[in-house]
Amino acid sequence: MSPSLSPDGTTLYFASNGRAGYGGYDIYASKRLDDTWTKWTDPVNLGPQINTAGWEAYFSVSPDATVALFASSFQRNNFDLMEVALTPAPPEALTLFVHVADKSDGLPVQAKVVCLQIEDAGGNKVATEMNRQFGNNPEVLPGSRYMLAVEADGYFGVVHDLLIADTATTSAVLDIMLIPRKAGATFNLEEVYFKANTSTLLDSSFTALTEMEVFLLAHREVNIEIRGHTNGLCDESYCLSLSRKRAEAIAAYLLSRGIAPERLTTNGMGKSAPVADDSTPEGRQKNQRVEIVLLKVE
Repeated sequence: MSPSLSPDGTTLYFASNGRAGYGGYDIYASKRLDDTWTKWTDPVNLGPQINTAGWEAYFSVSPDATVALFASSFQRNNFDLMEVALTPAPPEALTLFVHVADKSDGLPVQAKVVCLQIEDAGGNKVATEMNRQFGNNPEVLPGSRYMLAVEADGYFGVVHDLLIADTATTSAVLDIMLIPRKAGATFNLEEVYFKANTSTLLDSSFTALTEMEVFLLAHREVNIEIRGHTNGLCDESYCLSLSRKRAEAIAAYLLSRGIAPERLTTNGMGKSAPVADDSTPEGRQKNQRVEIVLLKVE
C-alpha cells in the first residue's frame, strides 16, 4: 500500500505486511532496473531506523531528496508524522576496461596500467598508496578524478587525467593508443581538419594538435616528418601543392608552440599513397589525411 516514487523516478517505496518485518506494516524500497518500468530489484526493508513494532506507511521523499516523511504508530494508538534525514548513498564503482593498442597499426599491446584516484566526487584530494590500482580493469567511482599511467616495452608511455562521469552503467571503456619508440613508425594525426580545398586549420583540430605538441615537448629527443595526403579527385600538381601546404600549416602551429624548427620536416604526398577506394566518399575521407613519421627517437 501507499506507493511513492523518489524524485528521480528510480526508487519505489511502499508499505506491506506480507513480508517478515519489524511490526504490522513496514516500509520497503525497490529500484527500477531499466526504462521499461517492468524490471525492479527485490524489495528491501528500510530497517529498524524506519520500521518499528508498530505500523509504518506513506513514505515520501522531499523534492531535493534531503529528507523523507512517513507515518508511524510506534507506541501510540494514533499515527505520528515522522521526518528522517536522508544521507546520499555512496556512488557504486564501475569497471574501467582499458584497451591499449599500437597507434601505427592498431594491434593490441601488452601494457602496464596504473590507476590512481587523486580527487573524490567532492573535489577532495585523496591520492594515497591505498588508492592505487594495477591492471587493465580498475574499479573507479563516478564523479572522481584519476591519473592513469600506461607503459609498455618499446613504446612511449602516456599519462591521462580522467574525470569519471556520473553514469547509470556499471562499466566504461577507454582506448589508449601508444606510439612505438622506433624510427620510421608512422601513424595518422587523427581529428585534424581543414577548410575545404585550403590549408586553413579548423578550430576542431586544435585538441589533436595540442596532444602532438605535448608529446613533442615531453620527448625532446624526437624529430618528426609531417606528411600531407589528399584524395584523388584533383590533378596531381594541385594535390601535391595542397598536401604540402597542409603539412606546413601543422608545422607552423607546432613552431608557434615552441617546437624547434630542426625537429620538424614537412612533405606533401598529394594523391600518391591512397589507403582506401577513391570512388566512395568514405574512401576519399580516409585518403585525405595527415601522417606523422618518427625520424629520430633517441
